[in-house]
Amino acid sequence: MSGPESLAIAAPSPQPAGGLPLGASLLGMARVASASGQPRAALLLRVAGEALIAEERILPPIATGLHRLAYVSRATAASGAESAKHLAAILEVARRHNAEAGLTGALLHSRRWFAQVLEGERGALEALYARIMRDERHRDVTLLALHPAARRVFSRWSMVHAGQVPEQMIRRGLSGLGETAAATAALRELMATLRARLRLA
Repeated sequence: MSGPESLAIAAPSPQPAGGLPLGASLLGMARVASASGQPRAALLLRVAGEALIAEERILPPIATGLHRLAYVSRATAASGAESAKHLAAILEVARRHNAEAGLTGALLHSRRWFAQVLEGERGALEALYARIMRDERHRDVTLLALHPAARRVFSRWSMVHAGQVPEQMIRRGLSGLGETAAATAALRELMATLRARLRLA
């Protein structure tokens, strides 16, 4: 991902409707930081998240047109069998809904994490991300990027399962949060892995 497709996320500001619930995403990041042994970062993220929720702040829908959204989340399945069942259900619903909403994308997973990239009109992405955050099959949903895209990378798939990857790859995306260079590198690694997997499909 290079050129004009900026990884910057717009600064939050009050909006009457639309946009992404930034506060809830920060709370997810706080739980990840706490589980990773970073209590100071967890506290700061939790306080910021709760404040944004109280003020009903969001990521404003300042741009329309084709966008790309990437997130990671922690699976709640207690066993391998339950995890496989959840994955199958997620893919079935995603493929049907995304086709109806004009969205495309790909999903990777590790034993305990999901990583997903979605493409489409920003409004449709925002609506889907709000539903994703309420899905009880995963938690600690953390937004990695939301930015305009010049073209679709996954135009052939409403939602393709790109397979399993080492957990460290997904966790690198989380460790880079708040650091532009590290986050950019993690997102590029995710996209490169997806592209490589899909070329072989």
